[in-house]
Amino acid sequence: APTAVGGSAGRALLERPEPESSDPLIYAIETAFTEMVARRRTFVFTGFDNLEGIQREIRLISDRMARNEAERAEHSLIQLIERQSGQSRIEDLVKTLTAVADVARKTGYIIFAERILKGIFISGVEDCAAVCVRAEIFKDRSQFEEALQILEEAILRFPNNVVARNARAETLRALGRLPEALSAIEETIDQFPNNVVARNARAETLRAL
Repeated sequence: APTAVGGSAGRALLERPEPESSDPLIYAIETAFTEMVARRRTFVFTGFDNLEGIQREIRLISDRMARNEAERAEHSLIQLIERQSGQSRIEDLVKTLTAVADVARKTGYIIFAERILKGIFISGVEDCAAVCVRAEIFKDRSQFEEALQILEEAILRFPNNVVARNARAETLRALGRLPEALSAIEETIDQFPNNVVARNARAETLRAL
């Protein structure tokens, strides 16, 4: 998913004297992004920062959430943030944080997920996957109109993101707005003709009409 940090967002990170949050998790995220923007890392994965290693750490955090070890899960995430911030690019750390936030949401740790996302957003990083996870939290709370608004805004900012488009159509279906959902699905298929999720959603929506 697209990630952007630059322009005014990048300047804001560089000009902020120190992270403002008293929340240790959000503080760790803000600190990491600030340091990474200052370094402007562009190199490829090295050492700890490899996909297998990151996925292993995410599984560890997920396992701790599944065992209701919330404090240990948060501690592990902060350690991962600190290690990855010294060896990674911003977009890669955002992917890690978004993946953990989504696992937290699915495991029922909604506040944990929201804290992670808040750390991303207040740091000025724009990431469509993170926005989609935020929309899913609203949907989990049956706040479908709010979720739809978030997704509409995401599509305006990231018009080529198929995940956001599929999530918007799914949200319209949940609201019972089937003709609008079908129209949204058709738009997605026009842009992404081989997308299986959109094609399956079209079949299901046509059956429901």
